[in-house]
Parts: sequence; C-alpha cells; structure tokens
Amino acid sequence: MINQTLILLRSVYSWYSTTTAPPPLGIRYPALCASVVFVVDFGLLSMVVDLVIVVPTIFVTWVIVPIFLAFAGRSLHSLMAEGDRLRQT
Repeated sequence: MINQTLILLRSVYSWYSTTTAPPPLGIRYPALCASVVFVVDFGLLSMVVDLVIVVPTIFVTWVIVPIFLAFAGRSLHSLMAEGDRLRQT
C-alpha cells in the first residue's frame, strides 16, 4: 500500500514537472491542479482503508454480542425472540 502511494506521488510529481512549462492544454494553475489530484487520491485511498477496517469490525461485533449474551446465560431461543421483538418496533 505504501509502495503504491509512493508510485502515485512520483507520477503526480512528474506530471507537475512536465506542466511547469507553458501550459499546452490550457491548464493555468498546475500547482493547484496537482494539489487537487493529491487530495482526491489520498481521500479515496483513506476511505478504502477505512472500509477495509470497519466492515470486518462490524461483522465481528455482530457475531460476538450474541456469543457473549449466550455465555451470560441467555438461551438462543430468548435471544431470537428478543431480536424479533426489537425488529418489529
């Protein structure tokens, strides 16, 4: 993941280096454009990393809570009945 980030940084930097000459495509502010690309890329990368961490955590939490309640002495039938009751309200 860090290697991909460094490759991305190098590619944006090389793009910025080539656009410091007179703008061929009408890009008037290449530094602003490069900073926007950085922000968007790292924002998307951080959201993907957050999802990779959050989704398994939520799944583990939903599995562990009934297990802990079962260890506390609740029967599976009473847990299912309470879940149905909560879902209907």
